[in-house]
Amino acid sequence: MLATLAAECFASVRYRYPAGPLPGPNAASDGPVVCSDRLSTYARLSPVAVLKACSCYEYQSCEHPGWETSEAKRLIDSITQAAIAALPGYQDAAWEITEGATS
Repeated sequence: MLATLAAECFASVRYRYPAGPLPGPNAASDGPVVCSDRLSTYARLSPVAVLKACSCYEYQSCEHPGWETSEAKRLIDSITQAAIAALPGYQDAAWEITEGATS
């Protein structure tokens, strides 16, 4: 999963900057950097932190034409939905808004 996300981000940045060095910190000019498995760190993030990270990732990774149909977009959409469902109060909220509904 992490390698898929890294490869998609690299493809996006390389599409945006097709020649020359890539902007920002990076360890490779010819391919995605190697991902280390930091899932234990990610597991401690709050739902809001996860949502912000997904927004940041999508901003960085959506530049090329293949983004909308990519596996990475499907992963980010899935992670986003899980983070939304984990927000405090989400499970207790009404499924729909009805006439006269309150918070």
